Amino acid sequence: MKIETAFSCGDKAWVFGKAGSELRTIGQVQVIFTDSPGVEQEDIVFDNYKKQSGYDERYMCIETGVGSGSVYTLNEHIFATRKACDKANAKRIAENKAQEARNRAYERRKLLESEMYHRRQLQAIEAAKAEAAKEQQS
Repeated sequence: MKIETAFSCGDKAWVFGKAGSELRTIGQVQVIFTDSPGVEQEDIVFDNYKKQSGYDERYMCIETGVGSGSVYTLNEHIFATRKACDKANAKRIAENKAQEARNRAYERRKLLESEMYHRRQLQAIEAAKAEAAKEQQS
């Protein structure tokens, strides 16, 4: 039996990381393959007494660590093109953009609150100076 994988060691692939879609270098390939011709597609209930089947490609990338880093499953976490990666992670991208917008709004609100506080402090200083000047004149 010959098992062919989507990527080989040294190939480049797209994963979705903290900064969005990122190009990574494949450092390790793991294939989990169990074959059971007797299992029908509709029979999805797991049963230890029935034959099981499945195929799963997993990859580790040099940039995130081979052997102790992140594991990426083909077409779930790792993709051949950036477009496929972005499409699969569209919800996460939208959530990240929404969170960035909330963070910017929070920073603006804090900055305005700080400005108001400093303006009140400056007014208090100016009032104290004016009072001190009156006292000196009398």
